[in-house]
Amino acid sequence: YDVFDNLEKLEILNLSASGLTKIRRSLFKNLKNLKKLQLDNNYLDDINENFFQDLSNLEQLDLSKNNLTQIKENAFNGLVNLKILRLFKNDVEEFEKNCLNNLTKLEQLILRDEYERFYSSDKFLKPFNIDNLLNLKVFTLDSSSCHIFNSLLFSSHNNNLVEIKLSGSKSIKNNIDSSIIFDYLSKWHMNNLEYLELIDFKLPKLNKKAFINMPKLKCLYLYKDEIEFIESDTFDDLINLEELD
Repeated sequence: YDVFDNLEKLEILNLSASGLTKIRRSLFKNLKNLKKLQLDNNYLDDINENFFQDLSNLEQLDLSKNNLTQIKENAFNGLVNLKILRLFKNDVEEFEKNCLNNLTKLEQLILRDEYERFYSSDKFLKPFNIDNLLNLKVFTLDSSSCHIFNSLLFSSHNNNLVEIKLSGSKSIKNNIDSSIIFDYLSKWHMNNLEYLELIDFKLPKLNKKAFINMPKLKCLYLYKDEIEFIESDTFDDLINLEELD
């Protein structure tokens, strides 16, 4: 018998900051109508495969600020209606390549602060697949090294990205040229992008190619970046830009 067995109509469950180190999968087996699950600010270090398989109606999952070191391939099986996934501030060393494949309705993927420690250790994540996230609208990543973007396999068919927030964190402090970030951005589908935030990057030169294929961009934030030179035609194609900081 589990504590939530009779709560079949429950839609929101907040277990934040509850000192959790382990959770039995059976704990959620009868929560068929659950839409929001908060497991942040705990001490979870592992998510077993098929852990959430009974939560087919879940729309929001917060696993931020735990001790997760690996996201297994079938960790999110069953979450066919998930729209928001928060994973920032963990110790993840590996996302198994297809661990996000079944999250086809995901709209927000928030990985802020996820890769901070990879900068000095010379360790890089294995590539993991975001190819199936065709409904992804918001992507947030705080990366100490721009090279981490090489681990993200974005689909060229994803035409729904509306908001991207990226932070280079230590790139300026460690004198790392982050211009390569624009090479990665140019490979992603940006036709509907409206908001782009690039913080704490070392960008020696900006030119027209930096913002190619962003016809709907309205807000561009480049604060705390180290920019040495901006070519005169850099913003010529951003005809819908309303805010530049």
